[in-house]
Amino acid sequence: MELITTRIKGMEDVVPAESHKWQTVEKIAADTAASYGFREIRIPTFENTELFVRSVGETTDVVQMEMFSVMGRESKFTLRPEGTAGTIRAVLQNGLLNDALPQKVFYILSCFRHEKPQAGRLWEFHQFGVEVCGTPAPAADAEAGEHAADESGQHGDEEIQHMSNRTPPNKISAPSARWSHFAGTF
Repeated sequence: MELITTRIKGMEDVVPAESHKWQTVEKIAADTAASYGFREIRIPTFENTELFVRSVGETTDVVQMEMFSVMGRESKFTLRPEGTAGTIRAVLQNGLLNDALPQKVFYILSCFRHEKPQAGRLWEFHQFGVEVCGTPAPAADAEAGEHAADESGQHGDEEIQHMSNRTPPNKISAPSARWSHFAGTF
């Protein structure tokens, strides 16, 4: 059997000399989120494909060409292409909306999209996001946007871009109160 000595195209290694940078950014993100009352949520790496089809739209490039999917024995599974859909599913399935509202959660996770690998676009990428669930108040989106701006101010966009070799982080970070859109999925 031949030894495979190179990583898969579209993936990257984070070696010990670089991992401290990732840990610093993740700590700043988590600490800033906590200072705004957000609590961490962890979701599975793969979900039922239907969750992503429903959340991002059947005709989008993500669903039609960019998802890593596999057929299981009884259903189709997909490596998460983004964090919002799985997070909202977890909030609903675990009854978090039965607790005090609004529910404010954040996540730091790996996502996967089958795009043409090129500078700044890898098959595996990392996403930080916040979700505010259980309130239609526009102030919730404003608070999430303020959180994102505060975080990038603590650890400049240029430093984050240099560290990850990708485009600068989105200042808005996908805040949402879109839980009702996903409710019909379950």
